[in-house]
Amino acid sequence: MSRLEIERKWVLGGVSVDGLFELPRSTLRQGYIISDTRGEIRIRSSSSEEETEFTLTVKGSGDLFRSEVEDEISSEMFSALWPRCRGSFEKFRFEHLSGVTIDVFTTPGLQGLVIAKMEFDTIGAAESFTFPTDFASRWIDVTKRKDLKGKNLALEGLPPDCEEYLSINAGIQRFLAQGCA
Repeated sequence: MSRLEIERKWVLGGVSVDGLFELPRSTLRQGYIISDTRGEIRIRSSSSEEETEFTLTVKGSGDLFRSEVEDEISSEMFSALWPRCRGSFEKFRFEHLSGVTIDVFTTPGLQGLVIAKMEFDTIGAAESFTFPTDFASRWIDVTKRKDLKGKNLALEGLPPDCEEYLSINAGIQRFLAQGCA
């Protein structure tokens, strides 16, 4: 299905473990087959308690909005494509009632990075949205930062100026290290 994705993103710091791991969640494994200035082709497995879904996604370039084509693929197709990925990561995805999606990265080098996302129906709604303050003690809007797109995190790792967000999410890092997730 082809659509226009309108999305804002924030890097969060000071995220509390309390309550977060009680929200509905899925475990995502995401890999990038092709990535250049025109866009990306990625595959993803998303596992919840009920099911595992596999998707192939083609996204155009852009920051606040971009084209997106996504389709389900079989587990066999996912397994055949996975070795062709140039970069990948794993994360937990939590769905908050407000519509905000919270991703907690579990891949070494990104472990403890927390990115919140929200999709919108219109550009005006996205531009006028105010981030809720109950998720974290610190947040920064990174919607327009290309170095914090999934493809760049998978291929290049965390930008140095975001390392402080890992340290102030130490509670989440400890929780993940203990295997409590």
